[in-house]
Amino acid sequence: MLLDRNTFFVKEKVQFMKLSNTYDIFDPETNLKIGVAKEEQSGFQKLLKLFLGGSVPTKVSLYCEESSTKVLEIYKHFTWLRSKVSVRDANGNDLGYFQGKLKLGLGIEFNIFNAGDIIMGNLKGNWKARDFKITNVNGELLGSITKKWAGIGKEFFTDADNYVIDISSNDKKNEDKILVLGACLALDSVVFEAK
Repeated sequence: MLLDRNTFFVKEKVQFMKLSNTYDIFDPETNLKIGVAKEEQSGFQKLLKLFLGGSVPTKVSLYCEESSTKVLEIYKHFTWLRSKVSVRDANGNDLGYFQGKLKLGLGIEFNIFNAGDIIMGNLKGNWKARDFKITNVNGELLGSITKKWAGIGKEFFTDADNYVIDISSNDKKNEDKILVLGACLALDSVVFEAK
């Protein structure tokens, strides 16, 4: 099953003139495809995205490859200055959300809240290097997200991104894994696709 792993390779599909994103999820040890995440928007939302860019609400659902069942869903709310992205389980239950913090410079920071609006930790990193750490409120590492270079031709002529997600501990609950997986998809849809 998808959530049995602690390391994931997320590969954004290359598309010309894309109005929605699709990501393939692989097991980095076996190179087997284990899931797919799809941005699900109505035709009207896609049209709005042409004019308003990354501020348009977006939903991304992650499906298990072998069973086609939904594992998680993230929902990016309408954004102007501070992004908010909700993370939901397969049944649509809120697990928490990420709230962007206003920062100057190259840094990115999101606070992580549970469904009861209690801060659980944060996500920090450098958007240029695309290297991020997710920690709990005690500063303990929950996971990391690292951009992997795809090669000069792909980097110059497309905006497709590849990431490795590493969950730091073997005893993490599925809710923690869902939040870390959701963080990667939220980063790409909120920060890097907001053009």
